Amino acid sequence: MHHLMQGNSRQALTEDPDKLDAFIGDPDFEQGYAYGHEVLGTELGAALRRHALLLIQPDCLARRQAMECVVAAEQHGFQLVTSVRVHLSPRVVGALWFYQEDSSTPDSCTIGELVCGHTDSLLLLLRDEAPLPDTPASLRMTRLKGPSRPEQRTAEHLRSAIGAQDRLVVLIHTSDEPADMIRESAIICGSSARELYQKMAEPVADDARSQLTAQIESLYEQTEPHDLEPQAALTRLGEALSNRATDPQYELVARGLLSTLTSVQAGEHHLDWQPFARDLAAVGIDPTQWDPVLVGSRYIKVDTSDRPRRFAVTHNGPAQP
Repeated sequence: MHHLMQGNSRQALTEDPDKLDAFIGDPDFEQGYAYGHEVLGTELGAALRRHALLLIQPDCLARRQAMECVVAAEQHGFQLVTSVRVHLSPRVVGALWFYQEDSSTPDSCTIGELVCGHTDSLLLLLRDEAPLPDTPASLRMTRLKGPSRPEQRTAEHLRSAIGAQDRLVVLIHTSDEPADMIRESAIICGSSARELYQKMAEPVADDARSQLTAQIESLYEQTEPHDLEPQAALTRLGEALSNRATDPQYELVARGLLSTLTSVQAGEHHLDWQPFARDLAAVGIDPTQWDPVLVGSRYIKVDTSDRPRRFAVTHNGPAQP
């Protein structure tokens, strides 16, 4: 893979001078590159720059906004090539955000796993039919998506349009650059990533949209809808705990949990997720369900420091075709 370190080949995969240095030797990146080179050979870089990956997560599916994301992408010049139903296990989630783990708290990682693993997800391969000069499709899609921090988003960002309200329940994910596409497709799809590379070289199938529609409908049939409104979730969880507090078997623990919710709402401290989840389970409330997870995402400490996350992309607003 030494040729990736050279001038134009390097620039085709990333704008970050440090990213490829880190990825060389990363087993997921190396395996992904092997899959891509096996299928596309010397055309790999050009094919990657014309395509983007959009991951529609379980939280987006719970809000029933999957097709809204597709339509928004199409309105910005992206064409659906293919879609794959995938499951983001804790191992997959940990690998995807491996380079950000040193700035994330353990509670943040746990909530991320609960959000991303709640149900299956949909991985979409998109083709950029309105490319910008010197901008890979993946980077254009990432800038359309918007950053994870709500205060850094504008109304034009897709995450704003679909109502992502905090930093952990963000509804969608994109691979920032071609180098990230190589690595993340291998993590999510394994050897099936070869099929994505093959699709990059082919005309779009006539039934690509109808297959996606069927996948979305199937997931909707198999999952419960949820409003994903943090304040409403907090109210519902408080009501459930108040009901538990009337039962002598649960009263002491339930009242302790209600006290914790009051103090974190008042900003007295961050929510300590592990004991909170343990006590929820002790009173018969599943901590992995959406309401507790939403409360956790709102009140835990997310970062270990204020330093920017590694390999963060600059968001100057959505890149328009």
